[in-house]
Amino acid sequence: MSHSHPAAPQQGHQPVAPIRWPRPAAATIVLLLVWVVGVVVGILGPALVVTPGAATVPTSMAMGALALNVLGFLIMVVAGVLLYRRNREGGLMVFTIVPSGAVLMSGLVMLGTKMQFS
Repeated sequence: MSHSHPAAPQQGHQPVAPIRWPRPAAATIVLLLVWVVGVVVGILGPALVVTPGAATVPTSMAMGALALNVLGFLIMVVAGVLLYRRNREGGLMVFTIVPSGAVLMSGLVMLGTKMQFS
């Protein structure tokens, strides 16, 4: 009665599983790009309306800069929530809340420091 034994593996040659790189869907990449557009609108838009070096600006200019800031904030939030709903990963909600909140706070700080109070 003979027993069959599997062939002993050669020394130094262990089988390795192939690396499977993540491939995000096209919609995920588009939503990430929309989120980046929100960052650009929320940060650079107000800087184009109100120069960062200005001590004070008229109220209309400050409100225009704040409007661009809030628009960027809303773009970031919508894109982030859609990313979360698409992928159901909690980290994406953190990715949505923290940077978009920072963009909104930067707009409010800009409004408080640049407006002329008479």
